[in-house]
Amino acid sequence: DSALNVLQGMDKGELSGMEEKAKHALLLSMAMDKNYIDRTDFDVLQPAIDYYEDNGSATDKLRTYYYQGRIYQNMGNDALAMRCYINASENGGDSNDILTKARLYVARGIIYGSLLKWDDYIEVNMQAAEYFLQMNRTDSYVNCLIKVCNGHIQNDAYKEAEIVLNECEGYRNDISNRILGKYYSALIAHLYASGKNEDIAPTIEEYLNIVSDEHIDYLSLANGYLTIGEFDKALELI
Repeated sequence: DSALNVLQGMDKGELSGMEEKAKHALLLSMAMDKNYIDRTDFDVLQPAIDYYEDNGSATDKLRTYYYQGRIYQNMGNDALAMRCYINASENGGDSNDILTKARLYVARGIIYGSLLKWDDYIEVNMQAAEYFLQMNRTDSYVNCLIKVCNGHIQNDAYKEAEIVLNECEGYRNDISNRILGKYYSALIAHLYASGKNEDIAPTIEEYLNIVSDEHIDYLSLANGYLTIGEFDKALELI
């Protein structure tokens, strides 16, 4: 928010040349995105788009295409968003901005998930997970692995899902309560999808004891209880 205030307070008329205007536009777009200001127009980013198409470093191109894609995604145009993300990968491959590369793959995963393309969904979230691991961002790493697990469940690949869950389990003491809640939700989904009904009730009990209320996915728990025939408990959770 401090970066956003500084950037918005600058007089763009005093910026010298296209390069400086492009840098300001890119930084301002990044600050807005990080402050959950979801743009659906290119009024801010356009100077960066125009300049970095033929100029700038691999990192400049990577970030510009990524945030251009984010705007298209905010507009609901996933096709153009995906094109931008592909351009970001192709033009920003030499960048050492691992964080933007990770976010790029996460964004692609959202689109693949909406299209039910689970193989692609698994692949890009696995790549994002590897990038997050390089930066020791444990929450983000495990969160991406959970998405990979859910993709495997959608593919009925329960053994692969179990392998991923085992990897997540090793980080249970290192992740936030929010991500822990997602882990348990994925674990329960795997149990009832793979027919391990005898483990569902104790896992739900553990989930409710460990995860704080605001991070509990009650619908996932209800599905678990429905699977084992405990309809009253399912209804209570719903």
